[in-house]
Amino acid sequence: MARSDIVVLLSLAAMSLAFSPNFPMETYTVNLDDPPNVRWNHVLGRFNSTVSTILKYYNDQFTELERTYVKRILPKLDKVLGSELGEEIRGIAKYWDIDIGIVLGMNILYEARKLLGNHHFNTTPNGSNSSYPVHPPDVFGCVSVVAQDPKGNIFHGRILDWNLPNEMRNASFIVDFISNGSLIFTGVTSVAGSIGIPTGMSKNGFSISINERLLGGEVIEDSIEALLLGGSEVVLLTRNVLTNAKSYDEAVAILSKHYIAAPVYYIVAGSEPDQGAVLTRDRNILNNLWQLNVSASVPDSWYILETNYDHWKTDVPPYDNRRMYANKYMSQLGQNVGASMAGLLDTLFTWPLTNPFTMELVLMNSRGYVMQAFQVFNVTEPSPFFLH
Repeated sequence: MARSDIVVLLSLAAMSLAFSPNFPMETYTVNLDDPPNVRWNHVLGRFNSTVSTILKYYNDQFTELERTYVKRILPKLDKVLGSELGEEIRGIAKYWDIDIGIVLGMNILYEARKLLGNHHFNTTPNGSNSSYPVHPPDVFGCVSVVAQDPKGNIFHGRILDWNLPNEMRNASFIVDFISNGSLIFTGVTSVAGSIGIPTGMSKNGFSISINERLLGGEVIEDSIEALLLGGSEVVLLTRNVLTNAKSYDEAVAILSKHYIAAPVYYIVAGSEPDQGAVLTRDRNILNNLWQLNVSASVPDSWYILETNYDHWKTDVPPYDNRRMYANKYMSQLGQNVGASMAGLLDTLFTWPLTNPFTMELVLMNSRGYVMQAFQVFNVTEPSPFFLH
């Protein structure tokens, strides 16, 4: 692709999203010193009108067989999640007066692979000529970037794609978790009633986001079995690390070694130069550790970027080449502009990184303890000229 073509694509993409609505999220406080079964009640009450939509979503997304798998966890809930988080699940079900199995199911959506509900888009420049299916199964749309500016400041940005209706996208929010009167960490929820944290920032100088990683298999059956065998739910492990890890290095170490219920990419950013990493995780081992290593002699080494494919593999399917677009956008901005909150916003809020299924965009800088989080609605696809 010629450079002039890339410039045209960038211009078209930016134009296509220039007026797409996005809204800053509301912030709530959860006190970890409160009893677990009531600590979310003041938040849940703000989203009572969302419950019927959550119930419909669960019934639409989970088959009877999958609900049976979820129910296998209930007799061992405290063993699987820990007694504190088990009590939180029970408290949410009680407050909303809904089946505890539904609340649990909505808290293992990552393991159940329900994030896009088999709705997909195509980023292929010549989609009709691709040797890959135009609508392949199980395509997910997370993007996470860690970038370092010339002064050594680290910035972390992410978008989260999910097939939620707008009524549920309204139910995502920021949470300040406190204990003993002090702020411990700040997280962004996926939807009210979820207690895991897919994106968050610790007062101890690091931030975390997760990206989907697919390796096939009997997805929900394998994941439930892993949970019953002691594997941590992916976003609950993120919350655990944000709560307890005392440093960037400790966060990376825990996320590298802990047995988890499903493969995932953990993206971690610190507050010091070169503190950035993509952890490619299998359930029981760290498959690959890719670390930020900024060098003036290596072009574009000032950032690392993960979508939903192993970064060292070149055979990214052309129907989902968000990686190529993201790298082009970052490279065009350059370190002086791209490694900033505004620069990451410019990159992430551009087609196809932001697309019809994008529901959240989050920017973080742990050194200054700054987080900006937005709900995203109603993004429309660019013209056929852009894609074809």
